[in-house]
Amino acid sequence: VLSALMLGKCVERAKPPAPISAMRILPSPLWTSPLSSIIASTGLKGSSKIATLIQAGGKTGDTFTYSLGGTGASSFAISSAGILSTASSGATGSTTGKLYALTVTATDTTASLSSPASPINIVVGSGSGDTINLASLSGISAAAPTFVYGSSGADKISASGLSGKVWFDAGTGADTLTGGSGNNTFEYGAVSDSTVSAFDIITNFATARDVIDLSGTGAALNGFAALASSATSIAAGTVGWQVSGGNTFVYVNTSSKSETLGAANMKIELLGNVSLSVLNFAHA
Repeated sequence: VLSALMLGKCVERAKPPAPISAMRILPSPLWTSPLSSIIASTGLKGSSKIATLIQAGGKTGDTFTYSLGGTGASSFAISSAGILSTASSGATGSTTGKLYALTVTATDTTASLSSPASPINIVVGSGSGDTINLASLSGISAAAPTFVYGSSGADKISASGLSGKVWFDAGTGADTLTGGSGNNTFEYGAVSDSTVSAFDIITNFATARDVIDLSGTGAALNGFAALASSATSIAAGTVGWQVSGGNTFVYVNTSSKSETLGAANMKIELLGNVSLSVLNFAHA
């Protein structure tokens, strides 16, 4: 769905033994398993898909397996196909964010070679308004891929100080989100995650690297365009944005008819005058 993060180099089988590497970390196809379905009141539900880990750079035709290590690895599982999920008991959270500092190792079972352990951060909030400053969590790897889950409530989640790719799933409530200096993906698992009456605020959306991912809503959206400053409605099945009071407001209409902006299914505020394009959105 999204661009991947390269995590190492790979050697051919015929060369002297050395670590393989080059794994890419991709989010799981959340439009088939909506984000909203994996969040429990105290963290993440059991057996919930988090990401797909794909090795790249290994020898074509070889067989690869994956293993987990790091802090809290027992709360997660990884399949032979590289699908990272929570364990059956789930993963508990905290109002300041509970860090699961995982590592992933790829093994080329054909060549009997293994990659270095690559870090992945999983951070889980609670069922109420959380304040999570990712860079301040002890043990976090600032350059590693990070998946953060805020659950319900008005959360404040900041990735300031992180340089790796960050996926935000803040859940329901009027959340305030700040991206890191790498690529940031703001994921929405249901239209109720950011509504006209309780909308998210993204403080530093960067059009060159950031994405609003609406795939989890399951909505069939067929139009993305700026709205005139005088516009008061949005067409059916579209996403529109409008600058007002110096900030940019994104509206999503998932219905089959035109709606007033005040009745749109979703609303998200981006601080500042942000020049968005269709490339800043992912959808089903």
